[in-house]
Amino acid sequence: MLFSKNSGKKEKILGYYILVFLVLCIAGLLSSILVNDKLIPFLFIFSIILSMSIIFYSFYIFKTSNVIKENLDKNSTSVFTFKAGMVVLITLITIPGTIKGIPLAYHLFCAREGSIKVSVEKKADYNKRYCRGGLYLNEYHYFMNNMVCGIQKTDFYDIKQNDQLILYGKKSLAGFTIKKYRVKKR
Repeated sequence: MLFSKNSGKKEKILGYYILVFLVLCIAGLLSSILVNDKLIPFLFIFSIILSMSIIFYSFYIFKTSNVIKENLDKNSTSVFTFKAGMVVLITLITIPGTIKGIPLAYHLFCAREGSIKVSVEKKADYNKRYCRGGLYLNEYHYFMNNMVCGIQKTDFYDIKQNDQLILYGKKSLAGFTIKKYRVKKR
């Protein structure tokens, strides 16, 4: 509907926005970047503002676009259902796309080799489906941004709460991606 032959420039802009943020959302959620904790509140506020402005823009398009109205009539979809679906879709891809995706894109271009020292808050279940060998970190607090995955099984069972790890990888102002780690001996 947004990319059909009869779609205008406004519909295509909305479609491209959705595609770009869908890619940023997926890349950010699948990456192992630890986003700088100081950036996340600002990125969250920015994502809410961006999401609201795109939602208002999409409502404007729905009001003025004959192509969307014709397609809704053909498919017997109610306008309310379509608008509610767009609100949910735009919100669900904008927030993670902004909080994890934009820092990841910046990080890919600007990161340099580096290391950071972190301490273990607690251990996750070793066989967690999405994060085998996961450790929650004291230095990172936000949802989906507080865990390191891929700790070897022998190290995982030896590590205790408040143990120190030195993480090696790529570091930037946006965050840190891990290549390897070392358990700091007491």
